Amino acid sequence: MALTPYTGVLQSVQYFDLDQADGTTTGGWIALQYDQVEKFSFHYEWTGTYAATIAIEVSNDPRCFEGHHDSANAASDDITSAINAITAITDPAGSAGDSNINVDDITFGWVRMGLSSISGTGTFKCWTRGGS
Repeated sequence: MALTPYTGVLQSVQYFDLDQADGTTTGGWIALQYDQVEKFSFHYEWTGTYAATIAIEVSNDPRCFEGHHDSANAASDDITSAINAITAITDPAGSAGDSNINVDDITFGWVRMGLSSISGTGTFKCWTRGGS
């Protein structure tokens, strides 16, 4: 009898919805291991004159669980430069636009996006999706 591999897909979920994007914002940890997610993407768009720097972090720290009393101290690794080496991340750069970040063969249990505003005003919206 042949086994059929699990091909689960996380539905597209709104991750950020910032009406006045400013300061530094870090999204919550998104659990990947329970859905056997191997590929993951962020689709994001921004308006106005907003400019910012995007960072992608991963972790295997069990403190990433939502509601964990010590989740703020969960260890993480910034993989932004590793992603940039494969496909350039488009940071919001002062005029309206949109972009995607795709991460293949992810073996970490958790992923999140960070956003550091540089200048300007506008909105920032982001959706996530994953699958195997």
